[in-house]
Amino acid sequence: MFNKLLDSQKIDYKKDDSEKARSVNINDFGISATSFSLTDKEKAKLYDSGQSSTLKFLESYLNNGTA
Repeated sequence: MFNKLLDSQKIDYKKDDSEKARSVNINDFGISATSFSLTDKEKAKLYDSGQSSTLKFLESYLNNGTA
């Protein structure tokens, strides 16, 4: 059931350009959002991906007024 909820959010996100413009896209490397037994290497990889994606988004926003 939880996976269906996640799938429905993906569909809405893809259809709405305004949602895309204000969202930070983070590479999840195929790791499920419900995977709770991650290795330290996987955690670091996800953290680094989130940090670099967020910085890229913010730099774009500050330089152009849009992401």
